Amino acid sequence: MKRYRLFLATIALFGPANARADTTPAVTPAPVAYVVKRGETLFQLWRGYFAGPTAVQQIARLNHITNMRQISTGKVLYIPRALLRDELSIGKVETFSGPVTLHIGTQTSAAKVGDTFAEGAEIETGRNAFVALRLADGSVLALPSQSSLRITRLRKVKLNGALEREITLGAGRVRTKVTPMTNPDSNFRVVTPIAVSAVRGTEFRVDYESTGAFSATQVDEGKVKFADHTDTGGLELPPGFGAANAAGHPTGVIKLLAPPKLDQPDKVQSEAELHFAIKPFAEATRYHLQIAKDAGFLEEITEVSGAEPNFTLPSLPGDSYFVRVSAYDRFGLEGSPETYTFERRRNLVKGAVDASPPGVRRLRFRWDGAVDGTPQYRFQLAKTGAADAPLVDEAGLSANVLSVSNLPPGDYSWRVCSMLIVKGKVVATWTPAQSIHVGK
Repeated sequence: MKRYRLFLATIALFGPANARADTTPAVTPAPVAYVVKRGETLFQLWRGYFAGPTAVQQIARLNHITNMRQISTGKVLYIPRALLRDELSIGKVETFSGPVTLHIGTQTSAAKVGDTFAEGAEIETGRNAFVALRLADGSVLALPSQSSLRITRLRKVKLNGALEREITLGAGRVRTKVTPMTNPDSNFRVVTPIAVSAVRGTEFRVDYESTGAFSATQVDEGKVKFADHTDTGGLELPPGFGAANAAGHPTGVIKLLAPPKLDQPDKVQSEAELHFAIKPFAEATRYHLQIAKDAGFLEEITEVSGAEPNFTLPSLPGDSYFVRVSAYDRFGLEGSPETYTFERRRNLVKGAVDASPPGVRRLRFRWDGAVDGTPQYRFQLAKTGAADAPLVDEAGLSANVLSVSNLPPGDYSWRVCSMLIVKGKVVATWTPAQSIHVGK
């Protein structure tokens, strides 16, 4: 059995996307510390990096500089962020499925792979829709179904190359993998109307439910600072821990539930629908299951959650897939996930008997079905009540028809097995035994 730890973890499913609104709290960034290089002056820095005609005077006053044409090499300048020039950064739609809407300014369009966006763009997913967004620095945002986010800030400071990335989650969930930041002035924040999660190169998940005034953050790698908008200190969440705020009541730091186990993880999904069973455990209040084409779950296909650990999902084309399972605790925090590979190969078969022409003592049995691959068949016919001692037992059949002649009068039962080999495993599906009466 192959198991994979995910690059992007999942979160709980919440209600439909809200109307788009900027609920991002006002934040005053800390001043940027800049070490003066040999020969640099305030006027030279102003021409390349400062914003506004009065920036030189303001920075000189704040740093107690009397000669703006001469600064000591190595002096540290503290420069308000508002006085520095920046440039907009660009992101793009990497993968998607289902109805995904991109709002840029007054334009609204269905998202396409390769679509670019910048600060101010809003992305919204419909039912059973998923989208992965890649930022210019390589960070990834994965937005599952019925969620929405706004790119609040996406810029690069010219003076020191610091990246400023802020996402406002309007509804649902977002999964993130943030590229590690080598620049100490870079930042990445995910904001909800209730709480803020700030990181420096990590993998974490943010949930927001507007109707229940619920926000949560769960950390898979690195560290995340979690705080509501009135909390200047906040909580530091290490890997494997999370925190939530429900209707103004914070949980504190909570250890996440361990990954649940999938029952029969090596089972080939050969039935008409997909069936998965999770081994239940007492601490879980509900379970979450997702399917994707890739181990990172950037190409997510579908998901389902519920209090019962058994799930049935619609059919998928024959292929190799990934399934991820997790469980929620009583605080509404989703625990750590576990990922498995599985094979989807339909192997469905049904049979029928053709009526014989008058006077002909020959029965023609035939069968067909939906099979992802090239099966071999096995046909069995026995006296009713004697299935363990078949009169006819033909294996290795490639055709889907078999004729049997000169059967003595009596009652019989017959069945057909479709056998499919999937990566060294034999997947066998029998038709139900059917009865047939042979008259004199």
